[in-house]
Amino acid sequence: MLLNEYLTSGQPLYLPPVIVGFDLSAHYYLSQSNIHDHVRLLSTSINCDYEVRLFDKTVVCFESAEIITSSNGRPKAIIATSHGKLLAITVTPPDTVCKYGEVSRYQSYPTVEIDLYDAADMLQSSQKDAVFKYLMTKRSIYRWVYNPRIREAYPQIMKRSKSYYDAAQAKMRKEAEERKAQAEEFRREQERLQKEREEQQKRAAELKRKAEENRRYIKEHEYEIGLSDVASKFTQQTQIIRDRFRNRWVKCEKCGAIKQDVEFVSYGGINHVNLGLCKECSRKMQ
Repeated sequence: MLLNEYLTSGQPLYLPPVIVGFDLSAHYYLSQSNIHDHVRLLSTSINCDYEVRLFDKTVVCFESAEIITSSNGRPKAIIATSHGKLLAITVTPPDTVCKYGEVSRYQSYPTVEIDLYDAADMLQSSQKDAVFKYLMTKRSIYRWVYNPRIREAYPQIMKRSKSYYDAAQAKMRKEAEERKAQAEEFRREQERLQKEREEQQKRAAELKRKAEENRRYIKEHEYEIGLSDVASKFTQQTQIIRDRFRNRWVKCEKCGAIKQDVEFVSYGGINHVNLGLCKECSRKMQ
């Protein structure tokens, strides 16, 4: 009743800005079928990237106001009129006055809530003029509950949502392609390293095989190799002649053959170090 008197006395009522907040997602975009579940009416800007401001704050004086009650006499809202336009006003009273549920819009009217929940002490201890001043200056108590013009923001919201979704999807596709390319590059690098390891193993096996063949060849042809090592060294008789295998070689004075020392019956002596008589020539002489 006090609020109704305030309105009918021509006092100005603050109306907060009409701001439509909405969600942006990389996984869905807003359309006519789902936009209702992802928009909300705000009375204070939170993040302009996720908002559309339809109307700025204003102050309105009303020509008339009427308390609307339910069938049991409980006040439901005040319908205020200004220049032929109707506004529903609901009140959240302090819980010391009465237990009141969550406010909701009144029918299809644009609806503003005046939240007096925390104003119990002021309401109980103040005169009417002080309450009127409180209603005039305390702008944080006003909140939009419903405004049918919220739909005017839908086209812009849907456009921004689709643009955001498309950009986010493109970014995710690009990131997925980059991850795929990186995975492919990693796979190719692993294949290259594996081939390199296999080639190294092959080369090592080939070197081992050749080394084994060389060892067998040397073992099988040690005598011939040793002979080739010393064949041209019998030009002096002061130093013992040995091949790479440390075998000693001697030249037969009878037949001129160069053989290992084990094939001689006698060899060596002063100025005669690498000369001797081989076993074969010794047998022929007997």
